[in-house]
Amino acid sequence: MGQKDVCIECRGPRPPRKDNPAFPFCSERCKMIDLHRWLGGEYRIPVGADASERSLPGSEELLAARLAVAADDDLVH
Repeated sequence: MGQKDVCIECRGPRPPRKDNPAFPFCSERCKMIDLHRWLGGEYRIPVGADASERSLPGSEELLAARLAVAADDDLVH
């Protein structure tokens, strides 16, 4: 059994994706344990204090492009 054949929660054997509705977990139980950790705040995505640390690379350019398209739409209508 390789690394990819184990449950990401309990590290036990995991059925293949086609036979396992709880994939990438081995069971619904492990899936719910992981969900509980997310909902309970045990897992967090860190956010920096600086605004540039919070945005994704290129997000300012994407926002500017979307605003430009929206402005063009307003001029047309």
